[in-house]
Amino acid sequence: MIKSRNPKLLVIPGPTASGKSDLAVFLACEITKRKWGGYNGAEIISADSRQVYTYLNEGTNKVPGKWLTIGGFASDDLSEAKPPIVFTYKGIPHHCIDFVHPRKTFTVAEYKKCANKAIAEIIARGNIPILAGGTGFYIQAVIDGIALPEVPPDAKLRKEFEKKTAEELFILLKKLDPRRAAAIDAKNPRRLMRAIEIVKATGKPVPHLVHDFRKSDFRIFGNRTSESLMIGIKKDTNTLRHAIEKRTKKLVPTILKETKRLLALRIPKKRIRELGFEYRLALESISGSLTSGDFERELIKETWRYAKRQMTWFKRDKRIHWVETYEDALQLVRAKLKT
Repeated sequence: MIKSRNPKLLVIPGPTASGKSDLAVFLACEITKRKWGGYNGAEIISADSRQVYTYLNEGTNKVPGKWLTIGGFASDDLSEAKPPIVFTYKGIPHHCIDFVHPRKTFTVAEYKKCANKAIAEIIARGNIPILAGGTGFYIQAVIDGIALPEVPPDAKLRKEFEKKTAEELFILLKKLDPRRAAAIDAKNPRRLMRAIEIVKATGKPVPHLVHDFRKSDFRIFGNRTSESLMIGIKKDTNTLRHAIEKRTKKLVPTILKETKRLLALRIPKKRIRELGFEYRLALESISGSLTSGDFERELIKETWRYAKRQMTWFKRDKRIHWVETYEDALQLVRAKLKT
């Protein structure tokens, strides 16, 4: 049984290559071992817009988990991946990860439902949920309860979009919703398409993101609230850039292999490009329009640009406690769970 009156939520946000996934697993293991606050253990909810997809592993930096039954037996047949089968890494259950086919478009509204369901179930098991990832909008949608329009993908509209470049899509969005255009990644056709879809379907701008972040508790359902603690690993610019370069160089061969597998699955190249700059650049390398050296350099450059956008997003949120070591994070968690 949980001793505290209000169940709590830990949030581990941060840019790519900052070590947030490792920190989340470390904290989950420590909580499970020490039983702080009367919790039985901890479970992780991925907050990454692309880690929800199967087959996207290296390019999304997904933890190398396996689908296991509660008893620990592996399951190769994901068609049977129903409870009690769960994606598990280092003994820690992970949710909202590795379960959507890349042909399908998975929206933030669908993610919010998945995360809220996971949070409620984790709390019901006497465990603490840890929301960890680098997609700031996904995190904010959950902890701040942003109302999201449930607009399904429009096949007819998307067919029209496929004829347009990212630059043309951005110009269109700028006309329809200048505020959203100012905050979006102008080179990401997937997000541009989605924003335009929402505006055209609702006749209204994309829901406004909260900039003066609330200091109080986050809301799960109705009037039931939970106390949240947000912790990020602090890394200076040079350290983060070096980490990105080091990891990217190792990932180049595996991202190429992963992209070839997507092609073998007959996923359209247009869709593969929508899945992220890693796969777009890999397609260019496979086609011969990028040399291996250029592919690596462009991949590092685009990853760094992405990390800077993430840092800009998270720096706005004054609720995040930035720490330099795991021990610092552990002290914050211990104090929070013992209250």
